[in-house]
Amino acid sequence: MHSIAWQMRYGLPNSLYMGVVYSLRRHRTDAVGKQWDDPFAVHISPQIQQSSYVIRRDVEAELSRPGHTIILGAPGSGKTTLRHCFGPQRGERGDRPLAVRLAVRRPDAQVGAPNHVRFVSSATLATEIFDTFWGDFIQSTIRRSGAYTPYLRKNESWRAKLRWFCQHLPPRDLYVPGEHELMAWLHSTTDAPPLANRLSDDLLLAELIRFITSPYQVGMNRDDTDVAYSRVDVLIDFEPVVSIEPLRDLIADIEGLCRLNLGNLQFKIFLDRAWKETAEMLGCVQEGRIALFTLPHWPQAELEILLKHRLPDFDVILPSGLLQDGARSSFLPVVARAALVAYEADRKEPIDAPIHALRIARGLLAACGGCWQEQGFNPPLSANQIEKLAHLYWDS
Repeated sequence: MHSIAWQMRYGLPNSLYMGVVYSLRRHRTDAVGKQWDDPFAVHISPQIQQSSYVIRRDVEAELSRPGHTIILGAPGSGKTTLRHCFGPQRGERGDRPLAVRLAVRRPDAQVGAPNHVRFVSSATLATEIFDTFWGDFIQSTIRRSGAYTPYLRKNESWRAKLRWFCQHLPPRDLYVPGEHELMAWLHSTTDAPPLANRLSDDLLLAELIRFITSPYQVGMNRDDTDVAYSRVDVLIDFEPVVSIEPLRDLIADIEGLCRLNLGNLQFKIFLDRAWKETAEMLGCVQEGRIALFTLPHWPQAELEILLKHRLPDFDVILPSGLLQDGARSSFLPVVARAALVAYEADRKEPIDAPIHALRIARGLLAACGGCWQEQGFNPPLSANQIEKLAHLYWDS
């Protein structure tokens, strides 16, 4: 492998690259810029993921489809970003799924069940669902409208259940600034609780799903109702590193929850594409209880959007001493095209095109900083030099 190609793939960021980054950083004054470090880093915080998220309509349509689905994708295909950033649109009544993000970890074996471990139980799932509901619906509604107490007073039965769930499934961040009356009311007790104080975990989960997806009054007229969410989508990021058994255990947990007949609860499992053939052999997949969906290839246009989101106004803020004017307009298209070629050609390293694009962009930015002057790539780089560097990346 050519030494420049090796550095572009595995040797960045280095000091010359970060010098260019810091020179660009002075031009970033927005909220993202305050947290901004390496614009082409592969692993980024959820906040940066949100700001650089690329909307892929066909993918979002598949995730919005009712039913349980295993989503397959290569490393770098966008599984984790999709799980963090995809959420329901609140435009239309009747179809607002609550997106609950769940990262499952292998727990200890259950007592009495040596051959099976629990990844997702009714109790843990109910806790995560209500915590998400509280932040996404209750707290966000208060922030939008400024006050929530008058609304609660119109829905006595609904607010009584809200208090019951708050007390039995306390959110991680219960406090709502400025809503002192609401906080006091949530901590109060009642002689006639709307639900039994001792419910089994399965019944607790069933009641919670029913509560979240049931109509509530939104106006003076009792017939003027809406639903907070039409269903609950549980988005699971899962990596069975060694064997298929952990995946079988997770599927068994999910199918056990499905047998509770919770029609408004569905699961989306994000899985590495390397497990595709194994997933196809799962009984639940062969019998049609869980569908498979492979994330589609990234087209050049979407890769360019990804890069633009990572480094907005790139062609404006990059100093003229680093890149010639004639190369500015071709920089991102060259990176995107080379990433697609590398994805198709590089079978030894089965990563998806976005990671190739980020590596190549890093390499070209490092070259703008003088990283490979000894090899003849002297800044300001020309369009031809950019093409040569991109070619080196995928042709080595």
